[in-house]
Amino acid sequence: MLLVVGGVAALIVILIVSSMPSAEVAARRVRIDDEGRLHVPVGDPITYANVPPASGTHYPISAPYGVYQEPVEEGLWVHNLEHGAIALLYRCDIDCDEVVPPIEAIYEDLPDGAFGEVKLIAFPYPGLAPKYMLIAWHWQEPMDSFEPDRVREFYRDYVDQGPEQAP
Repeated sequence: MLLVVGGVAALIVILIVSSMPSAEVAARRVRIDDEGRLHVPVGDPITYANVPPASGTHYPISAPYGVYQEPVEEGLWVHNLEHGAIALLYRCDIDCDEVVPPIEAIYEDLPDGAFGEVKLIAFPYPGLAPKYMLIAWHWQEPMDSFEPDRVREFYRDYVDQGPEQAP
């Protein structure tokens, strides 16, 4: 009996450890302080302590998922994060024709979230310091170059992990 209990305990530990991000992954991800999740009327001005935000006051509607070539208003996409979406912000000063196609390709390759659609929204973010930034509710991961495997991994780790379970 003791052997069975020990084996089950070992299996549980292995499952927990294997589901945790590696030390390398954990080192490049930044946990962002909670700024709440208050809804305000569309168009109301919103100020975030963290720029770009990973939580906070936002509008009661979200932006449609997809890849954009124009910035998306923070109040919209923060609502997407609340629903467990992933935002992929990018900087393209003059090279947008080179930046966008790989993002569109990864968007087409990602699995659906819990509600039957890819829960990724990608768009340029003026003033972004790294070239790319992955964002989930309370999490950010900067990237200096586009790395599809890192995008897939971040998406897998955080999709549908927002505080609200919704499309």
